[in-house]
Amino acid sequence: MFPGHTRNALEGRVVDLRSTIEGDVVAMGGDVIVDSAVSGDVLVMGGSVVSDGEIRGKLRMMGGEVINRAAVLGSLLAVGGDVELDAVSRIAGGARLAGARLMVDGIIGDDLEALGRRITVAGEIAGDTTLRGVKITILESAKIGGNLTYESGQEADIHPDAEIAGDVIFIHSEMPARAAGRAMFAFGAAWLVFVASLMLLGTVQVLLLPNFTTDTAKTIAGAPWKSLGVGLVVFIGVPVVMVILAVTVIGLSLTIVLGALYLVAAAFGYFVSAVAVGRLGARLIRKQAGATVAGRIA
Repeated sequence: MFPGHTRNALEGRVVDLRSTIEGDVVAMGGDVIVDSAVSGDVLVMGGSVVSDGEIRGKLRMMGGEVINRAAVLGSLLAVGGDVELDAVSRIAGGARLAGARLMVDGIIGDDLEALGRRITVAGEIAGDTTLRGVKITILESAKIGGNLTYESGQEADIHPDAEIAGDVIFIHSEMPARAAGRAMFAFGAAWLVFVASLMLLGTVQVLLLPNFTTDTAKTIAGAPWKSLGVGLVVFIGVPVVMVILAVTVIGLSLTIVLGALYLVAAAFGYFVSAVAVGRLGARLIRKQAGATVAGRIA
């Protein structure tokens, strides 16, 4: 965080930032859209992450799907399953990318380093380009101002009209394929651990608070729109209050407590909603749900 700047922290299922923001931004959610003028650094994490607008600091993006259309005056770090730099993307500094599928378009004002299973370069890179991948493609529109160094088990598909000012250096290696395989294995293992932890946490909630879980699920089923409205107000309102409190020195401790309570409430709400949906599904197939502890867990 730059001196004199504030840090704006936001989280939620969907985080959509479309206003001018002074200071740094940290945003987490299922879907995160940053379409703003941001004076500081930006860190965004989510299932789907999209950046647009103008970012005067560094941009850090992590998610299942990562798309950049922003003009970034600093550098870019992007990690995800699919990472795409759109044709309108402008990066004044260097870029470091990692993912299963990388699409590099737009303009990068310095060096590019990329690690992925499939890497496609269609844009303009002012500096050196270093690629490590299984399948590497350099399209006709690509312009590389420095050297192109790529490491792969096979030669890259380089269009004859692509402009490469420096040398083209091919390092034959199976390391990118092994690295991609390990990354996919790690991602799959992390996903399984995440699902297992959710199941364990949900089971603990049902065992410790059986009546609370069942009664709240019934309330949701009885008044779904009212429950949804209250949930949205809390889900969106509490992070806003946290940001306001975080700006003031005396509100920092309260922000920490409120943030912890918010995460706990979000977890309870997630599992209670799951029970409500499960009860509805059971009724649709004419099964009795919630009569036993095993039924509620299922």
